[in-house]
Amino acid sequence: MAKCLDSLGVIVFAGCLDSAGKGAETLRTTCSSNLHVVQLDVTNDEQIDEVFCMIKNNCKELWGVVNNAGIGCWGAVEIVSMEWIQRTMDINTYGVVRVCKKFLPLIRISRGRIVNISSVRGLSSRALNSGYCMSKFALETLSDSLRREMKRFGVHVSVVEPANFSLATEGGAPEKLDIPLRADWDTITGELKSVYPREEYVEQYLANSIKNKEMCGAKKDTTPINEAVLDGLFSRQPCCRYLIGGTDKIMDIGKVYVFLNWFLPCRTMDRILEGDSPHRVISKK
Repeated sequence: MAKCLDSLGVIVFAGCLDSAGKGAETLRTTCSSNLHVVQLDVTNDEQIDEVFCMIKNNCKELWGVVNNAGIGCWGAVEIVSMEWIQRTMDINTYGVVRVCKKFLPLIRISRGRIVNISSVRGLSSRALNSGYCMSKFALETLSDSLRREMKRFGVHVSVVEPANFSLATEGGAPEKLDIPLRADWDTITGELKSVYPREEYVEQYLANSIKNKEMCGAKKDTTPINEAVLDGLFSRQPCCRYLIGGTDKIMDIGKVYVFLNWFLPCRTMDRILEGDSPHRVISKK
């Protein structure tokens, strides 16, 4: 996304969790001098303040903010740790609030744009994914409220909702899922371990996650997401929402579930989703 904006000649301040990391270094070596890599942990108020001062002191105006920071959170509500849930909310939701509160004064002056990167999971929740889903549902309603608040200032707020782009980042890779799933399972009581056997809960969950990605044709190419962000930033009439399919199949099943979720009864959706979720690995005892 940062590379895409840089290629258009836009001055970009690319916030990185680790400004000395591999990703940050790639941006430095492949982008123009218009792109500035900055250290930014969206849970750290001091770092947000530093970036704000840098932009305010060096730029005539700030046109847009793209909130893209996010992490995943997988597991049953009974098992996943509160620490993991809290961190997910702190980054995916409260991080957006922190950044918006800090930079909105500059955006109001320029009558600019806010683009929040949400997810299809903010519109249709899934089993064993509650921490992530609730963080994105919260981001959806935050974006709606903020859009209505900012309308009188001429500021537009858009939300981008990518569907099946799980291969585009390392966050959903098996090795990333494996460690926290096992760590959480190791801490639960013996009674819960009998309800959620490790062989079924961890190993089969991972196996089914990989299978689902392959069957649904998850995309690596984020071009459709970048195009939505560009439209949100620069279109004269940006959309409030951009629901972006990410499959190389005929249709993205994630988008289909969103539309079905709007019209079908809850119990019907429960039955549909039960057959297409790693949740089915938890057998009845």
